[in-house]
Amino acid sequence: MSNYDWTRFKKRISIRSSVADVYEQWATAAGMENWFLRKCVIADYSGAEKPGNELIEKGDHYAWYWHGWGDDAVEKGEILE
Repeated sequence: MSNYDWTRFKKRISIRSSVADVYEQWATAAGMENWFLRKCVIADYSGAEKPGNELIEKGDHYAWYWHGWGDDAVEKGEILE
């Protein structure tokens, strides 16, 4: 049995791009959809959906829809940092 703590982890990969471009891919709904999600919905604290190219912020909520899964398989949460 392993003693790994999977509540936090780091994954390192080489990407030929600027830090700003990579950040935008991870910090916008459009970027997340371009990177790996079928659909990404980001809503602000009031529940209003943010435009796809608007940066996420602490307190925003997300809904992630994965390729190959129906809309009932959605991950939801809040941006903590």
